[in-house]
Amino acid sequence: MIRYSSRPPKPFRALRLIAYTLTAVSCSHGSPKSDVGLEYADRVEAALNLSDSTVEVPEGFPSRRDRRHDLDAVRVSFGAWNDLESCAAGGLIAEANSPLGRVRGSFERFQHSHALAAALNGCEQTMTASAWEKFQKARDQKAEQLDEERWNAFWMSEPVERSFGRTTPLEKALVSEGPLRWRELASSLQPAAGADVSSESWYDAESLLNRTPSVGQALRFMQLTTQALERVAQAVETSREGRVNCSEQDQAVMALMREHYSNRLQPLMASGDDTLRTASEVLAELVHDLTPSEGVPVSMQAWVEQWREQAAFQRYRTATRNHAEAMGKILSACNATL
Repeated sequence: MIRYSSRPPKPFRALRLIAYTLTAVSCSHGSPKSDVGLEYADRVEAALNLSDSTVEVPEGFPSRRDRRHDLDAVRVSFGAWNDLESCAAGGLIAEANSPLGRVRGSFERFQHSHALAAALNGCEQTMTASAWEKFQKARDQKAEQLDEERWNAFWMSEPVERSFGRTTPLEKALVSEGPLRWRELASSLQPAAGADVSSESWYDAESLLNRTPSVGQALRFMQLTTQALERVAQAVETSREGRVNCSEQDQAVMALMREHYSNRLQPLMASGDDTLRTASEVLAELVHDLTPSEGVPVSMQAWVEQWREQAAFQRYRTATRNHAEAMGKILSACNATL
């Protein structure tokens, strides 16, 4: 993640707090809603006179080029090609080499390769024993590429790309069923043993995903809120080191918690709880189930690591607990309640 300072030099902090106030007067919600956690952290740190913090910019959804696995062409000898024309695989190979076959989308490529891998099993009788043995290297290469083609089929899908975008307002993104649609789409790439990959299932799932609100804004909200709550918890712990009394600074932090956290941030967190949990679960599944033997494309690895084994969501949950514990210490010291 890229890091940048989220706070100006100390002489300008008062001016920024004034700017926040003016913003709140001029528009009902202050800073962009996905960033309200950062504003909360900034104001708590300013109230406690603590040093500058940094913000990690969440890894954005990778570009189309960064998501794609490039595959080497599978080449066979002229003799093997001649023999393959005599079995069911011959027609599929000719189809792939036609002008239309060369411009297929990622899903069509996977669907074709899946059918071809199955058809090649019936070609042994069209070759001599020695020719069949020599053909196994090309056959194995094609079979090994199925995982990469499955990866491309899902991650190169335009509805998937749109679903990870930030085009939907935060409130709608936080209640989106997009993660459930991801799961349905991925399942259409895993047919039962011996079954074909269904075009109907794939395109129906893509169409439904395309009509579902995107989730990118909700994922960004979760990651920025994680950082904000971590900063607030750390700021409170630092400010209370070596003391147990209730100070004026503690009173100021409680006021911010009631105004900013309880009234603005926490309702958004509660609204998005189901979607964020489901998104985390499904993304962990996708990373586990779709990652091919060649691994994740290099330029996509940083983005993927956020979701492997629900890493980002677990950090979010930990930050939420630590924030509650830190605030509980202030409330107890000041003999106060929310």
